[in-house]
Parts: sequence; structure tokens; C-alpha cells
Amino acid sequence: MPLAPSPGARPAPTARLHLNTAITIKAVTDVAGIEALQPDYERLQRVTGNTLPFALYEWHSTWCSHFLNCYPSVHGEPLFYVLRDATGACVAVVPFIISRRRLGPLKIVSIDLLGADPAITEIRVPLIEPGYEQLTATTIRRQLAGIPDWDWIHWRGIDAAFRDALAADGGNPQWAPVLSDFVLDLKPTWEAFRLGLKRAALGA
Repeated sequence: MPLAPSPGARPAPTARLHLNTAITIKAVTDVAGIEALQPDYERLQRVTGNTLPFALYEWHSTWCSHFLNCYPSVHGEPLFYVLRDATGACVAVVPFIISRRRLGPLKIVSIDLLGADPAITEIRVPLIEPGYEQLTATTIRRQLAGIPDWDWIHWRGIDAAFRDALAADGGNPQWAPVLSDFVLDLKPTWEAFRLGLKRAALGA
């Protein structure tokens, strides 16, 4: 289970830990189910402070509609885990894709966070409300242990809090080399962006 942390969402710097909170978990395994999660995504965008387009509802739903099975040699299945607290509020969406490949007599099954595409989804990010990282890590690992036929899980795009929660929950993760991710904070409008350019960049 290689772990490759990267910036991902930008949670609040301090958060109360929810270690004994009662939660429920549901696995969403089709595009129609993903499309029903928009209100949950909107809540998580607010509480996580996410600024990345790769963790938006629009990105995930569009990706599953257009990229899920675009390679004949790979069969992809969505496996989105949705965690809710006792009030029904969504506290985490962890968007996995199960990929099944066949190489002659060999069958290989891997689980990755959504975004196994060449240079499109540059940063793969789960959405987890700050303070729920440990509870999410424990719950997700138990759920994945019940899937019998996968060969490996590749975690990437996770922030430091969730990375530490995965490591503390046990298992024997193999750490992959850290990949540098660079996030540019752009101006809110084209005119504001244009005013900040030098004359040479404008072609003047």
C-alpha cells in the first residue's frame, strides 16, 4: 500500500479530534449514486477549505462519466466511500476507483484514488472534515479488508493528517517517493490576471 502525500485539501490548522464519534459508511458504486452526492461535496468544500478543482463534485462526476472505462484493457469500477456522523452530515468522501487488468493468465486488481489519467487529474484528493482523519482511516481500512481480490492500494494526494492516521492504524505501508505538487493561486478574474502581467508576456 504505497503512500504518497501531497498538498491536497487545505484543512483548518486546528480541529477537534473525533475518535469516538458514531459514524456510518456507505459504498457508492455507480455514476448515478455519485451524482446524488453533490450536497455532501458542497458541505465538505466548506469545512475543508479545499481550493483544488480535482476534489470538486463536478470533477469527480465528469471523470466517472468520461474516463472510467476509456481503455479497453482496463475495467474500472467506482468505489466511493461516504462517511456520515450521527446527524447525517457527511464528514468524508474517499473516491476510489477499482481497476481490473488481465495480462494473459494473470489478473491484476488495484485500488487508487480517482484520477488514473495522464496529466489531467494532477492531484488526487479525498475530502475529509478536519478531526475525522483517524476515524476515516480506521473505517476505510476495515472496509477495504473485506474486498477479497485486490492486489494493492495506492494512496496519493493525501494530506499529512490522513497519512499519519493511516500509518497509526496499523498495517505495513510501503512509502513511495514523494512527488512535488505545485498549486498556483490565480487571480479571480481574467482582467485582474492580465493587469499583473508584464508587457513582454502580453506581446506588447
